Amino acid sequence: MATRDAASIVRGGSKREITKEEPMHGFLSFRKFFTPDLIHVLFWIGIGVCALKGITMMATAGVYHQAMGIVDGLIVFFVGPVVVRVVCEILMAVFQMHESITRDR
Repeated sequence: MATRDAASIVRGGSKREITKEEPMHGFLSFRKFFTPDLIHVLFWIGIGVCALKGITMMATAGVYHQAMGIVDGLIVFFVGPVVVRVVCEILMAVFQMHESITRDR
């Protein structure tokens, strides 16, 4: 009976190393995290939301002649993406720490 260890997979009676050609194996066995990829998607969604919200705030303030609304829109447009980036980097750092800890074991 063939055994299965963390670095290899048994198929058809032959043992071979896991390669990049088998991405689903790492995903399904929880060796590869899905969350970092999800964080990248959420980052771009957050950038888009900040840009749209900033433009909308500036346009609405311009229609109603509110100077502070324009300033608020500019802040959301320029500072919002930086905040989104920092939050995503903190989340990615947590996952990278976990990967390095599990790799060192």
